[in-house]
Amino acid sequence: MALSLPKGFLYAGTPCGIKNDGKKDLAIVYSEVPAIAAGLFTTNAIKAAPVVVSMNQLKKGKKRIIIANSGIANAATAKDGIKDVNEIINAYAKGFNVKPEEVLVASTGIIGRRLPVEKINAHIITLKNDLSRQGFMDAVKAVMTTDTVPKYGSRRLKINGREVILTGFVKGSGMIQPHFATMLGFFTSDVNITPGALRKAMLAASDASFNRITIDGEMSTNDTVFILANGLAENDIINEHGKNYSLFEQALIDLTRELSEKMVKDGEGANKVIEISVTGTKTEEDGKRVAFKLANSPLIKTAFFGEDPNWGRIVATVGASCPYVSESRLKIWIGKQIVFNCGKGIDNDALLKVRNSMKNRTIQLAVDLGSGNKGFNVMTCDFTYDYVRINSTYTS
Repeated sequence: MALSLPKGFLYAGTPCGIKNDGKKDLAIVYSEVPAIAAGLFTTNAIKAAPVVVSMNQLKKGKKRIIIANSGIANAATAKDGIKDVNEIINAYAKGFNVKPEEVLVASTGIIGRRLPVEKINAHIITLKNDLSRQGFMDAVKAVMTTDTVPKYGSRRLKINGREVILTGFVKGSGMIQPHFATMLGFFTSDVNITPGALRKAMLAASDASFNRITIDGEMSTNDTVFILANGLAENDIINEHGKNYSLFEQALIDLTRELSEKMVKDGEGANKVIEISVTGTKTEEDGKRVAFKLANSPLIKTAFFGEDPNWGRIVATVGASCPYVSESRLKIWIGKQIVFNCGKGIDNDALLKVRNSMKNRTIQLAVDLGSGNKGFNVMTCDFTYDYVRINSTYTS
C-alpha cells in the first residue's frame, strides 16, 4: 500500500550527536495548524521524564509539535530529566513560534543517561529548514534503536465525501509487552474529530493491536503513543458515536494492527512470528493470562526457534497459568495439526509433519481449554541467539 500523508503535517529527522555512529537520532512532527491530541503511555511505575511531562502537556489543549529522540531514554534521571525536557520544550516553542504547551516530547534509548540538551537545541534551525512532507522517512529513521527496518503505514477513507488520511510510524523491537501502549508511536490525521472521539479511537485501536503483542514480556519506562488530528480534511466533525466514528476507528485499528505485526516480525533477533489463539476459557481475562504466559515463555519461544514441536512445554505452561484447566478437555494445535487431544499427545510420525510446518516464517499455536466460550489472541516471536547477543551488549 502506497504511503499517503495527511494535509498540514510536515516532518524532519536529523543526526544531532546522541548516537555515536552518526545516524539520525532527532525527529520532529509538525502541524501547520493547531491539532487536537491524544496520548497513551506506559503503566510502568517508573516513568521516564518525557512521559511525565507529556502526560501533563496533554491536559493543556491543542498541539503543534512532537519532538522525539532516540539513543537516550531520559529515564531514571530524577528532577534533572524533567528540567532537561522543559528546557527543550521552551527552546523549540520559541524556535518554531508556538506556545510551550503546544509541544509534546518522547524519548527512547538507554536508561539512566541525561539528554545532551545543547546538542538537541542546536538543531532547531536544521529541523525547521528541513521540515517537509518528504521528511517523513527521515523522522521514521530518527526514532529507531535496535529496529532493523522502518515501520510505517497509512490509510485513506471517505467521510461525508471528504478524503481523510491517517498515517503512522512506530519504533520497537524489544522490551515490548504493553499496557495501553507500547514502543513509540506517532500518528497524524487531517480528520475533523472531537477530542473525546480521538482518544476513544486510539484506546480501541491500542487494545486491538499494541496490547496483543509481546516480544519478551518486558515493559519500558518510555512507552508512548501520540495521535494528532488537525481537521484540515474538513469533514463533518466526528463525535464518539455513529457511522463516521466507526469508519475512522476501524481505519485506525487496521493501521495499528499492521504496525504491530511489523514490530513482531522485527523483534530483536526474531526468525519466526508466532500467532497464539487461546479459546475455551471462562473469561477473556483468563484467556489473556494464558496467551501471554505462552507468548512470554522462554522455553516455548526457544522451541519454536528450534522448530521443535514440544507440546509438553505448552501443556505445562497452560496448566501453570489457569487454575481450572483440565488435561481431559485440553486441545493444542501447532499449525493445522492437533498435537495434544484431551490427555493424549500425537505419535512421533505425526510430530515429524508438525516439525516440517514449523519451518514457516509464521506459525499458529492454538489452545482450547474446553471450559468456556471466551478467549484471547496474542502475537509474539521466537527467541534466538541474536536476542541474547543484542541485549548482552546494549549499553556497551
